[in-house]
Amino acid sequence: MLRLIWKNAWRSKRRTVLTIASVAVSLFLLSTMLCYLSSGEKQLENSAGSLRVIARHATSLTFFLPEAHVAKMATVPHVTSVQACVWWGGQIEGMENQIFMSTIASDLDPLETMWDDYSFGPGAMDALRGELRGAVIAERLLAKLKAMKGWDIGQTIRLHSPIFKHDIELKLVGTCKGPDESILLFRRDYLEKVQDNPGRVGYCWLRVDKAENIPGVCRDVDALFANSDAETKTETEKAFMATFMSMMGNIKDLVVNIGLAIVVTILLVAANTMAMVARERTTEHAVMRCLGFSQGAIAFIFVAESVLISLLGAAVGVGLAAALYTPGRYDLGGFAPFFHMTPATTGIGLGIALGVGIVAGAVPAVAAARRSIVDGLRRVD
Repeated sequence: MLRLIWKNAWRSKRRTVLTIASVAVSLFLLSTMLCYLSSGEKQLENSAGSLRVIARHATSLTFFLPEAHVAKMATVPHVTSVQACVWWGGQIEGMENQIFMSTIASDLDPLETMWDDYSFGPGAMDALRGELRGAVIAERLLAKLKAMKGWDIGQTIRLHSPIFKHDIELKLVGTCKGPDESILLFRRDYLEKVQDNPGRVGYCWLRVDKAENIPGVCRDVDALFANSDAETKTETEKAFMATFMSMMGNIKDLVVNIGLAIVVTILLVAANTMAMVARERTTEHAVMRCLGFSQGAIAFIFVAESVLISLLGAAVGVGLAAALYTPGRYDLGGFAPFFHMTPATTGIGLGIALGVGIVAGAVPAVAAARRSIVDGLRRVD
């Protein structure tokens, strides 16, 4: 039976190859989008267990908080440390669309205790404290810039901020490694000196002693600054990451909608192929019935052929995605640090191919099985 199914699938080699190619291309594109979606979900998952919360201006991330808020936040019960930051948004001139960097001006004192999920290179923090213009860069980001620009530790670089509309010079003094592989940290006091406008904070990270105290800390911080000129919105790291991602649009709905369109396209291609096969083999099926094949056997052979072609397409498309999208190979310029094929993504691709094969072959299979022997033998193509 299996040999018959295999031979049937390749009786029209051109049509089979074109169908397999169509399924493969569609599932490769679908796998690519699912990799991007799973990267965002992984980022949110990693931040779910964090003891950090973030306090920002209640109106928007683009509004600043006064410096005095930092000391007041430190007095809130269960807060162990506070770190003031400014998202500077530095870019390399001419490479804005090639390299994404999380360029952040930060206070130094709570840096290591606040970010215990990051490891800093030997002497990196001492060098940062000793150099006003110093900057610590993620190892993976440095590797990219070294390959593209020849940058290395000890080099002075110049970046431009489209947010603040000015340039800044930084000296790379060390590396770090952690969840965000696109990060570049430098000193907030240096940014204030360059801007000649001290006393402004973009947002504050707060570390809480225990996870069960996080909701209370969020409420207490916001209550502390209620009805002030700069009210705050304090939320968990996961909620903040979700808000930050939503600024780029509803990516999840977009991926789901495009994915559904791709699945429908695959189904139409496969269904069209199997409908042509059914028409061509009307007489053949009648002869098989005369030889003793049951209606169920005819339907099974037909559906199995459809599933085989669909799974061959999946093997090519999903297999190519799995070979290309290995962990750490692509991060889409830093926007998707966990961009790779996961077992779940692979399973979704193969599951869709299996479902498409069954659905595409089911209707013509039932029609072929139910057709009377006399009608099948009478038909002349």
